[in-house]
Amino acid sequence: MSVKRTLWTTTVVFFGYNKPACFVFRVEIDMKDSQRRSTREDGRKQLLLVMKPELIREIKTAALQADKHTYELIEEVLTEYLERERSAGTL
Repeated sequence: MSVKRTLWTTTVVFFGYNKPACFVFRVEIDMKDSQRRSTREDGRKQLLLVMKPELIREIKTAALQADKHTYELIEEVLTEYLERERSAGTL
C-alpha cells in the first residue's frame, strides 16, 4: 500500500520590477508501509531522552573531548552499565 505524505508546503513571493509573483511549493513523497520509519545504514534506531540541561551539556562536552559522537559515548556507558548489572545478576 502506498501512502502520500506532504513533507511541507510553503509560499514564496518574489517582488520584481513589474509585479510580484507568487509561487506555492508542495513536496510530496510516496511511502510504502515498510518505509514509514527512516532507517540508518548501521541499524541504529532513534530514542528520545529527556534530561537536565546541565547533564546534556556535560555529555556533549565529554563526547567532544573523547572525539566521539554523543550517541557513541552514551551507547558505551549504557552497554558497560548493563553488562555490569547482568554479571551481578541484578538484571
